Amino acid sequence: MLTPIMRPILQPVLVPVDYEYGDGISVQQMLASGKIRAFYDILDVSTLSQDAAGTTPVTATGQPIGRVQDKSIYGNHATQITGTNRPVIPAAGYRLRSDFTDDVLDAPALGVNCDMYINTPYGWYKSQVHNTGWRLPLGDSTQIICANGLTAAQEAAIGRFFGTPRQFAVAVGNNTTVSNLRVYTGGGTTTLTFVGNNGVSVTKGLSASIDSSFDLTIDGLTAPVAVIWPESLVGNTQLSRFICHTNYLAGAVPNIYGNTALYVFAYRTNQLTGSIPDLSTNSSLSTLYLYTNQLTGSVPDLSNNLALTLFQFQSNQLTDYAGGTVSITLGDVGGYGTNALTQSAIDALLAAFVAANRTSGTRVINLSGNNASPSPAGSADKATLISRGWTVTTN
Repeated sequence: MLTPIMRPILQPVLVPVDYEYGDGISVQQMLASGKIRAFYDILDVSTLSQDAAGTTPVTATGQPIGRVQDKSIYGNHATQITGTNRPVIPAAGYRLRSDFTDDVLDAPALGVNCDMYINTPYGWYKSQVHNTGWRLPLGDSTQIICANGLTAAQEAAIGRFFGTPRQFAVAVGNNTTVSNLRVYTGGGTTTLTFVGNNGVSVTKGLSASIDSSFDLTIDGLTAPVAVIWPESLVGNTQLSRFICHTNYLAGAVPNIYGNTALYVFAYRTNQLTGSIPDLSTNSSLSTLYLYTNQLTGSVPDLSNNLALTLFQFQSNQLTDYAGGTVSITLGDVGGYGTNALTQSAIDALLAAFVAANRTSGTRVINLSGNNASPSPAGSADKATLISRGWTVTTN
């Protein structure tokens, strides 16, 4: 049985002094220089308020979090104005935990696309957030740092500061049954760690050929349950399948930069926040399922995804399109539901598919339910696609 390194936080604590190492780099230095665009430190109770205005301090577990003060020089404080949508500090300690229904902490636009470094009691992992308004991950996050263009030495300084092991991803769900899991790296069995709310942990090996499901009550775990994907998947050039769907897990989409063999990535029907990560190195990617989450920001640039055939991103809160081309292989696209794509984003997507000139095979694109309809130019591109045998649905 593998027990992850954990830091149980039963009382409010302050972050320890961040001493420099031999490289002379520290988180404090990056904060002072403005390199860090946002730092949310749930372990520092003095930064937490029960209300969005920041007038009522958090003093104990069981209280709601209506505001998390940003420790960076930019003042990007995260808030929730609706009382019933505020996460409550669990008895397990100071962390951001969802109620798995409607809890949200909204953060303002950071101005630039950022990497997001997320610490939890079970380890830290890396994700991304786009330069628009976004939501903090509520998968037991204890510290969240957002920064742009860090060097390897600066990333190492953040890891030292967090003081927990690196992981590929961490997410938390409200059930003791976790289903639809598969990871294939072309070799041995990938082992996941599960940690129950009662602190009991267990490891499970995943089948490479079929989806795995586990009833963790048999192992003595109580909900909520943390699911921990190991560091061995970070930048793994043999990782070809990552499947975890319909578990309603809170957390963020992990950084898959460097997973060059990845061709199936299915992290749908969960409660993930943050953004869709950079896909520029995932040239083998064929199937991408990210629908029914709480992702914000942009539909990513797909110019390098020349093998992509299916991309489903409906029922999120995406607002923009990063631009670029799409491959002639891409013929099944879902972006409808609760997304809020702008007219310019819808127009640009339609124009990209016209330019790709796909005229055979599956040809479906659904962008209905967004805030906008295509412009006259976008409507002309829609008509062109329909003339080529596409089924195109917009407002």
